[in-house]
Amino acid sequence: MKKPLIKKFKKIPKKPGAYLLKDKTGEILYIGKAQDIKKRIQSHFSKKKWFFHRSVRR
Repeated sequence: MKKPLIKKFKKIPKKPGAYLLKDKTGEILYIGKAQDIKKRIQSHFSKKKWFFHRSVRR
Protein backbone atom coordinates (compact mmCIF):
# COMPACT_ATOMS: atom_id res chain seq x y z
CA MET A 1 0.00 0.00 0.00
CA LYS A 2 1.09 3.56 -0.61
CA LYS A 3 1.90 5.73 2.41
CA PRO A 4 -1.25 7.93 2.23
CA LEU A 5 -3.38 4.78 2.13
CA ILE A 6 -1.57 3.30 5.12
CA LYS A 7 -2.47 6.38 7.20
CA LYS A 8 -6.13 6.08 6.17
CA PHE A 9 -6.14 2.34 6.79
CA LYS A 10 -4.96 2.82 10.37
CA LYS A 11 -8.07 4.94 11.04
CA ILE A 12 -10.54 2.26 9.87
CA PRO A 13 -12.43 0.78 12.84
CA LYS A 14 -12.60 -2.93 13.66
CA LYS A 15 -16.40 -2.76 13.76
CA PRO A 16 -19.29 -3.95 11.58
CA GLY A 17 -20.43 -1.69 8.76
CA ALA A 18 -20.63 -0.98 5.06
CA TYR A 19 -18.01 0.34 2.65
CA LEU A 20 -17.57 1.52 -0.95
CA LEU A 21 -14.73 0.79 -3.36
CA LYS A 22 -14.36 3.57 -5.92
CA ASP A 23 -12.18 4.08 -8.99
CA LYS A 24 -9.99 7.13 -9.61
CA THR A 25 -12.95 9.12 -10.95
CA GLY A 26 -15.06 8.41 -7.89
CA GLU A 27 -17.36 5.92 -9.59
CA ILE A 28 -18.54 3.19 -7.22
CA LEU A 29 -17.15 -0.20 -8.24
CA TYR A 30 -18.32 -2.28 -5.28
CA ILE A 31 -20.53 -1.91 -2.20
CA GLY A 32 -19.80 -4.27 0.65
CA LYS A 33 -20.62 -4.99 4.24
CA ALA A 34 -18.61 -6.80 6.89
CA GLN A 35 -18.49 -7.72 10.56
CA ASP A 36 -14.95 -6.29 10.74
CA ILE A 37 -14.50 -3.46 8.22
CA LYS A 38 -10.73 -3.19 8.71
CA LYS A 39 -10.18 -6.90 8.06
CA ARG A 40 -12.41 -6.85 4.95
CA ILE A 41 -10.75 -3.76 3.43
CA GLN A 42 -7.35 -5.34 4.05
CA SER A 43 -8.45 -8.48 2.18
CA HIS A 44 -9.32 -6.39 -0.89
CA PHE A 45 -5.77 -5.00 -1.00
CA SER A 46 -3.79 -8.13 -0.18
CA LYS A 47 -0.97 -9.01 -2.59
CA LYS A 48 -2.28 -12.56 -3.03
CA LYS A 49 -5.52 -11.45 -4.63
CA TRP A 50 -7.04 -8.37 -6.19
CA PHE A 51 -10.51 -9.14 -7.33
CA PHE A 52 -14.10 -8.34 -6.55
CA HIS A 53 -16.27 -11.01 -5.00
CA ARG A 54 -19.18 -10.16 -7.26
CA SER A 55 -19.18 -8.76 -10.76
CA VAL A 56 -20.44 -5.23 -11.30
CA ARG A 57 -23.39 -5.00 -13.67
CA ARG A 58 -24.28 -1.80 -15.47
